Amino acid sequence: MTLDFLTPAPDVLAHSPMERCARAAGARFAARDGWLVAVGYDRPPSDTGWADMSHLTKLEPDGRRRSLVVAEPAEAAEIRERLGARAVDVTTAYAALAVVGPGAREVLARLTALDLRPSATPVGALKPGAVARTPALVLREADERYLVLFGAALGEYMWTVLADAAAHLGGAPIGVDALAREAGARA
Repeated sequence: MTLDFLTPAPDVLAHSPMERCARAAGARFAARDGWLVAVGYDRPPSDTGWADMSHLTKLEPDGRRRSLVVAEPAEAAEIRERLGARAVDVTTAYAALAVVGPGAREVLARLTALDLRPSATPVGALKPGAVARTPALVLREADERYLVLFGAALGEYMWTVLADAAAHLGGAPIGVDALAREAGARA
């Protein structure tokens, strides 16, 4: 018996569990690496914001539950090859939000007791814990950028509580194209 029937057809796009929230916020979408991705919004991005990053590939090497590899979808085939045949693709099990900008840590502080101060969570550090009373992983990707991974079934809930926390600080959703420009400016 195989599970090939679970693999979507090449002409079918995967959808984020937060797509409905992004649409309601005015997102523009584009097809990227087999996913329908929120690439931008109808207003200029704010200094602090969040972006749906559920399209990132998430792999558990050798099927182990204690390791997780997160990568851009374009890099997934090469990473799968390096990890071997036993790597399990758990992309659709986890949703992800990037929280970025000068107020990113403050937004997250409203949702978690995790210590995200730079001295306790340097760039590259991963903190497991609860975010908005939900099991999550928080990865500090850069000085003002965090990636929050959580169960896909809670996508709309996480978007809603994060939007509420960010709104008090002037935050708003941003598309992946704005994140790419921001990352390019840092490099």
